[in-house]
Amino acid sequence: MKIALVGRPGGGKTTLFNAISSKQVPLLPGVPGAAPSVAVVQVVSAKIDRTRLIETSAESRFMKSLLKGIRVARGLRGDRTRA
Repeated sequence: MKIALVGRPGGGKTTLFNAISSKQVPLLPGVPGAAPSVAVVQVVSAKIDRTRLIETSAESRFMKSLLKGIRVARGLRGDRTRA
């Protein structure tokens, strides 16, 4: 399984990576993008099969709403291409 942690600077990507991998990638406060961008770890946990990430941020809800609006607008003008 390959997972990408993507987000804004200071969003907690390195903290999450450290928590799930039991590694300690150094945090460099005030230096956005300073943490290594690629790492390979083996995560052995029975919990991993039962874990789901549920996005609840306002930005995610906004994007879903925006995409829905695009689909509706395309439907009104007869354009059946997917958004």
